[in-house]
Amino acid sequence: MIIEIAKLIRVTDLLNSEGTILGLLKDKNNNFFLCSYLKSMNGTVFYSVTKNILLDYLNGKLKTEELFLKSDSFLVTIKSDAESKSYIKENLKQEIHFGDLRYSEISSSMKPENPFQFL
Repeated sequence: MIIEIAKLIRVTDLLNSEGTILGLLKDKNNNFFLCSYLKSMNGTVFYSVTKNILLDYLNGKLKTEELFLKSDSFLVTIKSDAESKSYIKENLKQEIHFGDLRYSEISSSMKPENPFQFL
């Protein structure tokens, strides 16, 4: 599935530090999507996610990289300043910011007070 970024509705930032690190979005059918800041590629990757996988992540059962890899998307879209391109997600797993950490291991100052309220 190719993600139409312009049609996604921003719900909240699940992680933010002077800008979105992990953002939660929905489409018109209330399907969940995430956008993750990439460490060295100067862009943001967009990918689909189920509510159950997202709950596992928020409950500290998955690392951020595992969340990304469990996405329903085989191809993911990267948006940079100039353009959007599709990539195979396996090739980007090392680029996910905080990829080696669980949500519970990330500073609470970067998270909304109750991220579950947005699900």
